[in-house]
Amino acid sequence: MNLRRRWAGYWFLAPYLVLFTAFTLGPLLFGFGLSFFDYDLAHAEPAKFVGAANYNEALSSTFFGKALWATVKFVLLSVPITIPLALLLAVAIDAAKGARQAIYRIGIFAPTVITISVVGLMWRWFYDRDFGLANALLAPFAPLLAAIGVDFPVKFLDYPNGAMASIVVMTIWWTIGGPVLVLLAGLKQIPTTFYEAAAIDGATGWRAFWNITLPSMRPALVFTLVINVIGAFQVFGQPYMVTNGGPTLSTRVAMMYIYETAFANYRLGYGAAIGWLAAGTLARVYVKGSGDPSRYACKVENVDARDEVEIGDLLVTSGKGKFLPKGLPVARVRKVVKREPGRDQEIEAEPTVNFSRLDAVLVLVSPPSDDGEETPKKSGTSTKQK
Repeated sequence: MNLRRRWAGYWFLAPYLVLFTAFTLGPLLFGFGLSFFDYDLAHAEPAKFVGAANYNEALSSTFFGKALWATVKFVLLSVPITIPLALLLAVAIDAAKGARQAIYRIGIFAPTVITISVVGLMWRWFYDRDFGLANALLAPFAPLLAAIGVDFPVKFLDYPNGAMASIVVMTIWWTIGGPVLVLLAGLKQIPTTFYEAAAIDGATGWRAFWNITLPSMRPALVFTLVINVIGAFQVFGQPYMVTNGGPTLSTRVAMMYIYETAFANYRLGYGAAIGWLAAGTLARVYVKGSGDPSRYACKVENVDARDEVEIGDLLVTSGKGKFLPKGLPVARVRKVVKREPGRDQEIEAEPTVNFSRLDAVLVLVSPPSDDGEETPKKSGTSTKQK
């Protein structure tokens, strides 16, 4: 009986494991093995083992280097715009009330559900220099464009920099709905009591956003950043549909180069090697970006020995703390170091990363003196509110 119960979970997992092995793990291992062979579908010769020759060719190829640089350029242009814009839109939508918020959320997310083929055709028409809507909108400003040296109609896709910028704009319009919803969900997790406590101390508007909203949104922002960087490195459909890699291969990204090498030039072994190099780059980005975002520590001074301080308590204090923002620092207790009675306690704390699991709030009042230094005198006692 115990043996049957022990294996029951594996039987439930078996269908998924079979499909995962057949359609994910198996092709990955086959592709990795194929990367060490010279396998050309256009020739009748069998595959020939060449070792690391495919990897060496890829690393020394100017075409692969140019494709990789086009990918990096796309990431550097799109991600730094997407994350702040998504946070701005999320804050704006969160401020809306009732049905207006639902309408805004639907409007922001709607483009995400459109397939890339439709989006590509639509934006290729939008950028068309003869019949495109973009030039129709810019027509009233033609004299101004001529004054700054820009020919009209604007040839958005005819020059390398303009083509890449056009693809970035198209991508932001198409994909920003996902990050906005993630950040909006993060905003919903911040208790309103934090803002009410901040308002009592005079921290409203920008100060509340900087000292409460941003620290609370750190996990959501890190998650959104990592996912967007990985997605940007995997860009394929946008340049393929709009520019087909042109002009002069300036928008042929790494995924397009892999596709053309393996399925247009039939060099499957070389294409597999390029794919694994790209996968290694993405894995490195993921490992670097998914670390603990809360590796900070601070010392909160002037804590009375009678105060009850527990791991997991939320600190809202006007006392000075290293690495904590000024105004209304918010931190979660990570470690408490008890000392002799009558002396200050040292509290090692980190920026709050999960408010939902906190079951108590510890409010410490320690007003600064005129010269900017902390005074040992307490204004009231620490309290806990369930």
